[in-house]
Amino acid sequence: MRQKLVILAAFSFLLVAVLYSCDNSNTKQTDKTAPEKSETDYLAIGKKMAAETQAVLAKNLVNAINTGGAENALEFCNSNAMLLTDSMAQLLNA
Repeated sequence: MRQKLVILAAFSFLLVAVLYSCDNSNTKQTDKTAPEKSETDYLAIGKKMAAETQAVLAKNLVNAINTGGAENALEFCNSNAMLLTDSMAQLLNA
């Protein structure tokens, strides 16, 4: 049981890391002016899409845990996480 929870925690951490990997906030700017408005807009849009997708995945994961425990959640993630992510990409036109 503990091993399954560790796997679930690791999966959750990796999912968050992937969803926020688009963040460019650490890139250096060559001049001291603010970034172009379009760059800021794209970053904000990407963060919003990532947050919405994470919310859908989290809601479904909690439902899977409540329905059948951690084992069911692992099974759910294995078979449905990519499908949900793909459907969110289509829904958000990403």
